[in-house]
Amino acid sequence: MVFLGCTGDRVDHVLGNIGLLLHSLNNGIECYIRDDKNLIKLINKPKTIKANGYEFFSLISYGDTVYGITLKGAKYPLINYNLKLGETLGISNKFNSEEVEIHFKEGLLLLIQSNEYNE
Repeated sequence: MVFLGCTGDRVDHVLGNIGLLLHSLNNGIECYIRDDKNLIKLINKPKTIKANGYEFFSLISYGDTVYGITLKGAKYPLINYNLKLGETLGISNKFNSEEVEIHFKEGLLLLIQSNEYNE
């Protein structure tokens, strides 16, 4: 399911709409938010993502610590890293190949694929 019109000028609305992703994930529905520059998902298990025209991706702990993050195919790889809530280490990584493998043992990640400019 795709949510459109969920990003805009009001940060409170954006955060609330990201909360809808959690509600959907908890009910077994895979959803994402899309706008002209971003694709936003919540993931609770390992995932392989495709660049699909996006230059950047960011991983943000959504909740508590995300344990054992390993990235393959990223410009800045990680090996068994524990990403705490509020840390910025996962911000603005780049695809080093068409696919990036995201592995982790436990936790909830906010995954944002993005471009700086509209194409």
